Amino acid sequence: MRNFLSLIGCPLFLTPAAAQFLTPEWRGEAANEHAAWDIFTEASLAANLPDGAVDLPTEDARLTCTTSSAFLTSSGNIYSFQSASAFQIDDSADFPIKNVFLQISALGSEVDPDSVSLIATHGTGETSQYFPARNFVLDQRELEGEFGGVGTTYAFQWDLEETPVNGGYSILFAAAESSMSLDELALDTSGSYLEVPIPEPKLPDPTMQIADGMITLNWPQRYLLQTTDTFSNWDEVSETSTEGGLKKVTLPLSSEATFFRLKQASVN
Repeated sequence: MRNFLSLIGCPLFLTPAAAQFLTPEWRGEAANEHAAWDIFTEASLAANLPDGAVDLPTEDARLTCTTSSAFLTSSGNIYSFQSASAFQIDDSADFPIKNVFLQISALGSEVDPDSVSLIATHGTGETSQYFPARNFVLDQRELEGEFGGVGTTYAFQWDLEETPVNGGYSILFAAAESSMSLDELALDTSGSYLEVPIPEPKLPDPTMQIADGMITLNWPQRYLLQTTDTFSNWDEVSETSTEGGLKKVTLPLSSEATFFRLKQASVN
């Protein structure tokens, strides 16, 4: 059932939530590795070791921010307001890797999906670059606090069945623009490819403020806002503005019962 909020009910206010990562069904089986990062200790040009709860830790996995202007936030995130931050994960395995699944939680600016790639050097010395076979958004949530914005959880999966990676490899990714805060990561690899199912998206509720006879609604910009007073026909609210990664609209209060809901704008 799609979430909605009503002007005749209690207003629904969102609270920030932790990243909701998926657990691939092959995790914990033979010929697989898993590493996770939650609290970072090095801001830039130095490696961060995995620190998250793991089943089979990838002991040699390292994550490095290659942007010199980045710094650590009070919550242990990596952030740069001067430039779009770039990152590199270095890892290796003692089995031929045919499946790589990377999950990234970022706050503020978005991850640039075109920047995500895997670099591997083969036994012949030849270096190859592989782009994800699949990528999708797992979750998007509104952030509270002084700066607001949106938190997004991304998933990227590589199908390497035809070109297995033996030994070491690197994954590169970057922010689309400045002011991205890297929050969490999870990396899973295995010796056989199994597609991770895309979960049905859980739509957030828009936030609502009422003052001086007006109602102001805010919601993540990748969604459309619809309204109705009958539940038989939903109309899109088109007169909106964008601020801090959120869409916004201010409407006059009505004596009629009015309902709002969010709809997925598109699926890539």
